[in-house]
Amino acid sequence: MKTKLAIMILVLAYLCTRLIGLGAFPVFADEAIYIRWTQLMIDSLSEYAFFPLNDGKTPLFMWMMIPFQYLFQDQLVAGRFVSVVIGGLQVIVTGLILSGLGVGKRAAYIASGLVVLLPFWVLHHRLALIDGTLTFFLTLSVYFLLKAVTLDQSRSIWKWRILSGFSLGAALLTKIPAVLAVPSLGVLALFLMKNEQKKFRLSRFEFMHRSVTFASICTVALIVFLSLKIHPAFGQLFRRGGDFLHPFSDVFFQGMWKDTIGSIPNYIRYFLQYLTPAVSAVMLIGLFLKKHQQRTHLFFWCGVLFILPIALLGKVVYPRYLFPATLFFTVAAALSFDALIDLTSRLKGVRQIAVGAILALLIANTVTQSMAFAIPLMSDYNMTPFVSSDREQYLTEWSSGHGVHEVVQRITQESQDKTIAVATEGHFGTLPDGILLYLHRRPVDSLYIEGIGQPVHSIPEKFLERARGFDEIFLVVNSHRMMIPLDQSLLRVEYCRPFDAPCLQVWDITDIETIQPQTDAVSQ
Repeated sequence: MKTKLAIMILVLAYLCTRLIGLGAFPVFADEAIYIRWTQLMIDSLSEYAFFPLNDGKTPLFMWMMIPFQYLFQDQLVAGRFVSVVIGGLQVIVTGLILSGLGVGKRAAYIASGLVVLLPFWVLHHRLALIDGTLTFFLTLSVYFLLKAVTLDQSRSIWKWRILSGFSLGAALLTKIPAVLAVPSLGVLALFLMKNEQKKFRLSRFEFMHRSVTFASICTVALIVFLSLKIHPAFGQLFRRGGDFLHPFSDVFFQGMWKDTIGSIPNYIRYFLQYLTPAVSAVMLIGLFLKKHQQRTHLFFWCGVLFILPIALLGKVVYPRYLFPATLFFTVAAALSFDALIDLTSRLKGVRQIAVGAILALLIANTVTQSMAFAIPLMSDYNMTPFVSSDREQYLTEWSSGHGVHEVVQRITQESQDKTIAVATEGHFGTLPDGILLYLHRRPVDSLYIEGIGQPVHSIPEKFLERARGFDEIFLVVNSHRMMIPLDQSLLRVEYCRPFDAPCLQVWDITDIETIQPQTDAVSQ
């Protein structure tokens, strides 16, 4: 009865925190790109199936979104629903990892509950971003690895090795940074024990067995990844690494590490806010508690190991780049909570009351801080307590899609009885992809939409030629990237972002003779 009740609570909490207001949050630039790539694949799979390779991205997440684009009228919700499904599987598999460790049902339910509640998980299961799916495949790889290294020698070991390798390969097909988890998987392969009493001492035979397991997993994953070589654009996968990472030689041989490590306090703040202070504290407390201590250390340091190369080599590091480490930290935190609960039950008198009160406060902080994040995200999204870098990209900068859905509704309504040409800032991303994704597989014969770059200093001659003959011509642009001095009377409407951030504006430029075309705008 208790088991059924716990499962019902987890399911209900998950559905509420993931589905309520799923489409309300404005489209983010990366979401717009991924969904548009998916829609291009739908239109011509033979031509666009591997299109993401040209931008240094692997295509599995876009392939996964294809069937969902047919299930929902709102294409943004369709894209995000993939993450909701992946998140539900994440809850299950995370619990299975704890069950596989033999630590009891309580720790497994705690782990699943943390996935349901914690802000980091909630955010990435509500957005059509790659990182949640990447983390899920890494979780699967860890689960199958656990099966492979904790079973006695048998034929089934190869099954688990191959499944773990395929899962790691799927993670690589989802996003190249999955490779950063390989050292952590190696550590788990060597030191992960099911028997809590067993010391981290391996016989020569067991060491060889575990080494073969890890090598097998990596080999299968590499084969899966290299399957992309069937496409000639495979080489493009690695051309954008320099956009995000400093060269290894600059960091370690020219002293740039002195600059990059200065950002580590920011990364700590990311986890303090998105894992909540209480969970972060419990995870650290668990490093000193006897119960589960070895495995708490193991998963905690595996998380740190994932973060380390990003922290040392990263140019601009957003929280989502570090998100996969949440898998290891969540397992460590669940083990720590379980150990702390066990300690409380074994103490007597005043000490039990004191430790019990601390535990209650930690649980209360976890729940309240998580709800303080999830509730605004579901309703008043402008008030979501993001860290500063996320607040910029999701709420206040050009990457935030504030007003995009409203613009789509406006132009589709007006195009019912007239033809409309729309020039947008940028060539991809929030604009124009954010507009185009809502119009996929809809009648748009009376609409023409084209990105013209940014900042907008002029309207390109090429667009003006194509727009001639349309009843109305609009320009959709962010106010801080609008450099054409137009009369304010031509401003049809604007949708302003919170915190006095730039507004998304719609200008009527039908009277194109008043605008002197100059050079094409700079590409976004």
